[in-house]
Amino acid sequence: MTTPLQAIAELDDLKLDLPRFEQALHQFAAKLRLDLAAFTADHISLRCHQNSTAERWRQGLMQCGTLLSESMINGRPICLFDLSQPLAVGPWRIDCIELPYPGEKRYPHEGWEHVELVLSGDPQTLYARALSHLADEALLAPGIKLKQSSPKGEGERLPNPTLAITDGTVTIKFHPYSIRDIVASEQGYPGSAAQASAKRSRASSSRAHRQPKLSRTKRRSPKSRPALNPTPARSKN
Repeated sequence: MTTPLQAIAELDDLKLDLPRFEQALHQFAAKLRLDLAAFTADHISLRCHQNSTAERWRQGLMQCGTLLSESMINGRPICLFDLSQPLAVGPWRIDCIELPYPGEKRYPHEGWEHVELVLSGDPQTLYARALSHLADEALLAPGIKLKQSSPKGEGERLPNPTLAITDGTVTIKFHPYSIRDIVASEQGYPGSAAQASAKRSRASSSRAHRQPKLSRTKRRSPKSRPALNPTPARSKN
């Protein structure tokens, strides 16, 4: 039986913070005239100031999910957790949580910080396509900030341009590939990280099964092998 996030003692503060985040998210989306239900949210992200908080959340998330990936990005660990039970957030059921360890930047709030929406298409046109979904007057409103970035973990093969828009309370990000595709690209396999691991296991098993066949083939043709200790010819007297 799987345990939901809301039942984990180490995550009590996140359970209490979720209604605040959802309300702020809906208010921000309304200001942007952005229909959240028209998009797929592939993950939700946290922010904290102390390593001790990150470690506590990590311990809690391991009780309601599994570690999908851990990468160094901009000099700090970024962990992704695959939830056993999806988390209801706005119009979505999100099954992946991002936990960045603290860096040099300090955030105004510890807890839920952003959702990331998948905008499939050419990565080179991501910024223009994302902006086309946002109201012009909202982008010019005081306190609204935009940021373009291309975060990349070690070994990732897919480009990951990202457009973030924030009002200082909540952030919405757009990127062209789902986070699971990004993680899978680290191993060079399509599909999820679990599928990549399964493929490696099957390949290893297949090699193990093929090995005895090679041995039997060698036993059937002993004459083809040179003698290890050839007997020298005797001279006739």
